[in-house]
Amino acid sequence: MLRFALTFNNAGIYSQFVSEKLVCHCSLVRGAARTITRFYDERLAPARVTAAQYALLRAINRAHNPSLTELGRDLDLERSTLGRNLRSLENAGLVRMRWGKDRRARAISLTTKGRAAMNKAFQLWAAAQAEIERAVGPELLGHMARLAQEVQSLG
Repeated sequence: MLRFALTFNNAGIYSQFVSEKLVCHCSLVRGAARTITRFYDERLAPARVTAAQYALLRAINRAHNPSLTELGRDLDLERSTLGRNLRSLENAGLVRMRWGKDRRARAISLTTKGRAAMNKAFQLWAAAQAEIERAVGPELLGHMARLAQEVQSLG
C-alpha cells in the first residue's frame, strides 16, 4: 500500500511516495551491477585489470586501433570517462594513444604488455563466466540478457 509522506529539507518541502513494497528499479539494477562488477574484479585481479579495464582492452583489440570517438561510441561511454580510463591503461603500459594523420583524432592500440594482460584476463574471465553460469543457470541468464538488451534499447 502506498502512503503519501511530506519530507522537509533545508530547501523547503518536497513530497515523496513511501512504501515497503515500492522498489526503485534504478537502485535495484545499480546494486546488481555493483555486485557483478565486484565479482568479476575479484576474479580478474591476478591479471591486474578490473572488469571495466578488461572490457576496454577487448574493445580496442576487436576494433583494431580505434579512435577515441569510435571507441566511445562502441562502448557507449562519454568522452571524458573514456579518456580517464584510457589514461589509466596508458600509465600502466597496456595501451598506446597516438595522434592520427590530421591531428584531430587519437588512435588507440594495445601494447605487447596490454595484449598479454588481455590474454591472461581472458582465461580468468572465462572461468568467472562459467562460475556465474553454474550459480545462476542458463535460463535465468537468458532472461537477464534479454532484459538488459530491452532496457538498453530504451536509451
